[in-house]
Amino acid sequence: MTAHPGSQAAYQLLKHTARQALASAPYTGPLWLLDPALVRQQYLALQQALPRARIHYAVKANPHPAILHTLQTLGSDFEIASEQELDSLLQLGVDAARILYSNPIKARRAIRYAYQHGVRWFASDSVEETLKIAAEAPDATQYLRLEVDNDSSDYPLGTKFGLAIAEVPDLLAQARQHGVDIGGVHFHVGSQCRDPAAWLRAIDTVWPVMTLLGEQGFRPRLLNLGGGFPITYDKQAPDIASIGAALMPRLAQLPANCAVVVEPGRYMSGPAGLFICEVINVQRKHGKRWVYADAGMFSGLYELMDGFHYPLELNGAPAGPSGQAILAGPTCDSCDVLSEAMPLPDTLREGDLLWFYHSGVYTQNLVTAFNGMPAPRVVVCPEQS
Repeated sequence: MTAHPGSQAAYQLLKHTARQALASAPYTGPLWLLDPALVRQQYLALQQALPRARIHYAVKANPHPAILHTLQTLGSDFEIASEQELDSLLQLGVDAARILYSNPIKARRAIRYAYQHGVRWFASDSVEETLKIAAEAPDATQYLRLEVDNDSSDYPLGTKFGLAIAEVPDLLAQARQHGVDIGGVHFHVGSQCRDPAAWLRAIDTVWPVMTLLGEQGFRPRLLNLGGGFPITYDKQAPDIASIGAALMPRLAQLPANCAVVVEPGRYMSGPAGLFICEVINVQRKHGKRWVYADAGMFSGLYELMDGFHYPLELNGAPAGPSGQAILAGPTCDSCDVLSEAMPLPDTLREGDLLWFYHSGVYTQNLVTAFNGMPAPRVVVCPEQS
């Protein structure tokens, strides 16, 4: 069993910085701490595990400049979902040629903007999107987001996105008619996929489309494996080395002129974050223990509602025996209930601080100002010499 993040040497700078921040001034609201060194650690491990693949960090996971800068210095490429994400990269001096626009649903103005700023690879999962891209970015290359099995993931992503394999021929007919360059395929096995074989099955599902592209006169040259690489929350996740060991023999069989891409998001930035909030009330209602914190769904803890149980410490130390509780945020929205059954320490009381590890993804970038609640204060760990 993997040790709790708070007990591992790699997380000591994060803990030390948290303690310094709490000691330097009275606690006045939630804190979100970020250690770019942990992003670097994740990147290097993935690079070693999958040397055949180019890494395109999914900016949506966490667009904090410290993360983007760290990855840029490591030589990472990037994947975007909006004009704003593109701007954040361009401001850092990232070459647009290193950016994939993998959101398959885009406004025309977003396509135009990205194209005007040098982006040349766009994802599509429908005839309508393909023709839209062709109109707004006429000499760009498109890659097809295809439906694959998401059954091995904790959080499937196949309902909203993905072109059915059976619909590919119709799209290719339209693409040929309009002179569109279809350069490859893209899939996503779902978030938090702990089964390495899921990527192998997905490759087998989409590879016939790569073959079909070649047969119909296109130049297939990109296989985008998407993301889904897991980190440990309450369920053990395989390490990236074991996933790489399962995938590399299959990737080695691909043609040399086929570029392989991965788009990690959660895997890359998740372990780098620590979210600290305060218990402001503990009470019993109808026989159940309710715990209220000064941070909730509008403060960046939205994923707790989706069942992501972050590794937890109490006041920066192991939490001790726990019982189930309902954890709720501070706002007047009755939907601001983070978990109906969260294991929380039996000794929990008002004033205690909850330390949520692995909270570096889909947290700080989901904060709103609802009820006038202040955004969590962001503290970036200093660079290590």
